[in-house]
Amino acid sequence: MTTFWHTITGSLLAMYWRLRGFPAGEDPHATVRELRRRAEESSAIR
Repeated sequence: MTTFWHTITGSLLAMYWRLRGFPAGEDPHATVRELRRRAEESSAIR
């Protein structure tokens, strides 16, 4: 089941990367942590 989610999130991240034009050397995990932190902050505001 984990690999299924990894595949889904991996392809979504790759798509997001291309759309945003991230450099290839960008650290995906740091970006994921940042996005998650922002999502938590925005949900806490509501």
